[in-house]
Amino acid sequence: MGAADKAEVRRAALAEGRGVAVRDRKTKTFDCVEWKDRAQERLWAEYEARKGEFASEVEFLNAKAEESEIGKVIRAKIARAKAAAEAKG
Repeated sequence: MGAADKAEVRRAALAEGRGVAVRDRKTKTFDCVEWKDRAQERLWAEYEARKGEFASEVEFLNAKAEESEIGKVIRAKIARAKAAAEAKG
């Protein structure tokens, strides 16, 4: 992933109110495991509140990915990569 792509993903994450890891070689100021656990807890709570809308947890997660700004960025990157690969033959 190039610098421009990383910047685009970072902007999308910030637009969704997600924390972004900030660290240097000596000091880590972001706990990735704690962040992941909190994110999973929020997702599970939302799923529990809305599970009548979905046939499964997978369907819920796919719907969340579809509405996510970072998901849109990633899907666009995948589409561009597929198009480039198809153009090469």
